[in-house]
Amino acid sequence: MDREKEEELKEIIDHSFDGILVTDKDGIILMGNRAYEKNTGVCLRDWIGQNINDYVGPAWFKKTVFQLVKENKTSVSLQHICQNNKNIIATGTPIFDEAGEIRKVVINTRDVTEIYSLREELLKSKEKEKQLSLQKMAEEGKFREDLLYRLSVVRLEIPPPLKGRTEDIDALAVRFLGRYNREYSMQKKLSYDVMRELETQEWPGNVRELKNVIENMVVLSPGGYLQVSDLPWNQQMHRQEESSGRSRDMLPAWKDAMEQEEKRLLTLAKEKYHSSRKIGEALRLDHATVARKLKKYGL
Repeated sequence: MDREKEEELKEIIDHSFDGILVTDKDGIILMGNRAYEKNTGVCLRDWIGQNINDYVGPAWFKKTVFQLVKENKTSVSLQHICQNNKNIIATGTPIFDEAGEIRKVVINTRDVTEIYSLREELLKSKEKEKQLSLQKMAEEGKFREDLLYRLSVVRLEIPPPLKGRTEDIDALAVRFLGRYNREYSMQKKLSYDVMRELETQEWPGNVRELKNVIENMVVLSPGGYLQVSDLPWNQQMHRQEESSGRSRDMLPAWKDAMEQEEKRLLTLAKEKYHSSRKIGEALRLDHATVARKLKKYGL
């Protein structure tokens, strides 16, 4: 391809509505467009030439789209939350060489944040339709006008239960996280395990309960990534164990105490640096030692 056609292709890609990122077979970032920066909140100028896996934390998913494409050798789509709190769908597509091996991966991103907002607006409009339907029935003598008046005064709006609505739980959790990050000047992020546990809860208090849980975690959690241990019900369990004396009155063995501190330090380092290479540089450990210890502690 001559230079003129190459520049023309780059211009077309840069004007795509969807975000586009291209990596080589090893995950080295080759190029991307402005829409990708807008969707994800990253600066591609800092990413070009770097490995995409070095920029992945435990938010939302445990593996990147790139990793899943490499493992499965087929197109893969994931929904996840970016550092700018946008809800996006990322689709990775492999490009194969003549031998059938992956030589490049094209990652396409689309911002679906507004879709979730529209879904909430739709739920509100359905409630209004129900109210109008009751009013029409009252006019036709099929519904008592005094009851309609009482309903209008009280204006009861009962949202559908959250239980089982995983997509709505995810979207609401992200919205509340963004709200309380701004309110308390924080930059907390949701981890994959926290999102999965939120999806399994009964939520008897519905949306209000979820909102309170997210606010509690933003204010009280010590780390940058919200962990399962930060969930209020797990915090309460931990306090009960301490008050019963199981945590306070029994001294752990020296080896156990050292391993606990080592795991804590590695967890903090992984939250900050994301890659074993950068963790090794920060802790002054060789790459092999870091990799071995991360595997040991399941990090």
